[in-house]
Amino acid sequence: MRYTVTDKQGSRITGFCHTISLSSSELAFTADRQLMAGQRLEVAIDWPVLLEGGVRLQLVLTGEIVRATQTMMILGIERHEFRTRRFGPMAVEGPDPAR
Repeated sequence: MRYTVTDKQGSRITGFCHTISLSSSELAFTADRQLMAGQRLEVAIDWPVLLEGGVRLQLVLTGEIVRATQTMMILGIERHEFRTRRFGPMAVEGPDPAR
């Protein structure tokens, strides 16, 4: 998964994370850096099922980190949507696209 944090000054930080669990209201995950409770995030999860047999999708979640420990963060999901995923040379893949 990929995430984007927007801070109060409007700066954007991007990184990679791994899902622990997902429900309709929360996402538990680990990230490549420590994130803090109160930070707003957008998380893009590569969806494993293709649309109409060939279009790649992402589940995009937007919300706020409601809990954070040294090993795990919990995102309170405020909004979700499916988006089509880029394919080809413009696509950005993480260190392990299977996650």
